[in-house]
Amino acid sequence: MSTYISVTKKDLHVSSALARKELALDIAEKKRLIGKRNQTHEASAPTKVPPPNALTVRGESHPFLTKDTIPRALVESPEQDAIYSFFTEFILHTTHPDSQCGIFEHLLPLYTSARHDSVLSLAASAVALVISGGAPHRRPRFQMGRVLNGIALKKVALAIQDPIQSVQDQTLMAVLLLGFFDRLQHSAMGIKCTGAHEAGAVALIKHREEQNHQSELSTKLLLAVHCQVVDTAFQYSGANEKLMAELTELVLDLPQNTANRLAVISANAAELRRLAKTVLPSQSMLASTNEIHRILNIALEINSQFKKWAQSVPENWAWHPASGFDCPADRPRELFVYQDRIDFYSEPNMAKVWNSYRSRRMMILFTVLDCVYELGSSYNDILARYARDSLQVTQELVDDICASVPYIFGTKTYGGPGDRACFEYPYYGTTKLSAEHRRAAAALGALSLSEPLNTSLSAVSLRKGQKKWIVGQIMRIGASYHLKGPSIGLHNLPVDALQDIQSDDSAFQNFSQFLEKMQVCTESE
Repeated sequence: MSTYISVTKKDLHVSSALARKELALDIAEKKRLIGKRNQTHEASAPTKVPPPNALTVRGESHPFLTKDTIPRALVESPEQDAIYSFFTEFILHTTHPDSQCGIFEHLLPLYTSARHDSVLSLAASAVALVISGGAPHRRPRFQMGRVLNGIALKKVALAIQDPIQSVQDQTLMAVLLLGFFDRLQHSAMGIKCTGAHEAGAVALIKHREEQNHQSELSTKLLLAVHCQVVDTAFQYSGANEKLMAELTELVLDLPQNTANRLAVISANAAELRRLAKTVLPSQSMLASTNEIHRILNIALEINSQFKKWAQSVPENWAWHPASGFDCPADRPRELFVYQDRIDFYSEPNMAKVWNSYRSRRMMILFTVLDCVYELGSSYNDILARYARDSLQVTQELVDDICASVPYIFGTKTYGGPGDRACFEYPYYGTTKLSAEHRRAAAALGALSLSEPLNTSLSAVSLRKGQKKWIVGQIMRIGASYHLKGPSIGLHNLPVDALQDIQSDDSAFQNFSQFLEKMQVCTESE
């Protein structure tokens, strides 16, 4: 891979033009030339065995490239390397259609058919370069991504005004990519995202009208945007409620898979949270008993919907106790495993959907507990049962989230979005996880744990020491990907969680010291 000291705006245009021109090369010819080059190199160079902590090498083949091929230039460039890494490592491909709900799962077929100078191509390169440039020694890539993002913003402004481009799937996907770029930027700075690009995506969907159903891909994009808006509503506590309501109306009559059905229930949950904040302000006596009972009844109904969803998932969604997990011999096992429970799922995306369910159902149970607390003067056996059941289910949900951490995150403690042979993951039976899983887990896959782990910290009456372990995992995510507190939610820790953390706990203190050492190692790479 090429290295360089500084990059000017002119250099970026030249580099991008050369890289994109190479995208047009015939894929078969590229593979032939690459194979010939590799054979020549292998014949003249001795075989080297990489150290255990070395980055694992990406191969030319990939399990999801049988129908779609990721364009890749013969001559490496920072942009091309970032794009290839983005598609092969960052995007979580799913083999179960029922768990498909993300936006990036639909990007590859659109990207391969896009022009090299299209707004979609520019937006994809911008996102890929910013992710790849997260490590300190790759900051020039980060700057390249920001420049390409600026160019893409200008082009998308023209595309949405064009009567043809404004109804194309490629334009909608480009807007979503630019929105993801915006969230990456704001998350790194620890500030709230404006959601302007999501509003633009919803406006495009309304403008497209029947074009939203022109193909199966168009319909899936509509459902994916709905999932994204719901995620934002939870992440930023009620943001874009109007957009979420409008999209929910549009998707209600569409064929929905298991993950999409969860998004519809989650939309109702997010709306209830917004309503509850107006009725249940902290230490306020303004809300009437009837209003509180109304919020309580709605919360109980939505909790019942979540429960029915969990009972109706396909059989292959069930998780199983892992057969083994080879933790580092020089580290205490409890640094990576809570109470020696490890769950194994069919695929990472399925574990992600399950954790979304757990996190959002917990938020509804928090509302139930808030209502019971506000109705304290009229406390009775029924309210006591609601509170008792909510606390019990919350503990079970948090335990399930903790048990999923080893499967999603393994023993990773450093290295950025890259896999290393020394990282271990649980296995089921005698077969260890595939290279595909390892790549996806290492490449920011563990960030899907941020929402459920942070939600767990808001729970009351958890088992002693559990919040300390959860915060340790959040710190591990931050150390692994060079992220600071605000970008992983540590600035929003509840007061009781902070008090728990400050108390004496030898395992947590050892983990904190361990992560500090690993941070020094990663900065010196």
